[in-house]
Amino acid sequence: MLISVDKKLKNTDNINKMILLFVNAFIDFSFLSTTILQKELQK
Repeated sequence: MLISVDKKLKNTDNINKMILLFVNAFIDFSFLSTTILQKELQK
């Protein structure tokens, strides 16, 4: 019983890490695109 709960916790931890990585990548991407857009507008 305890083992299955531990596995579930580890799985949710991995999912949370994946979500965090995805969110960080998305934020980086939007930040890059906005800076590129600003540079293009300044030309």
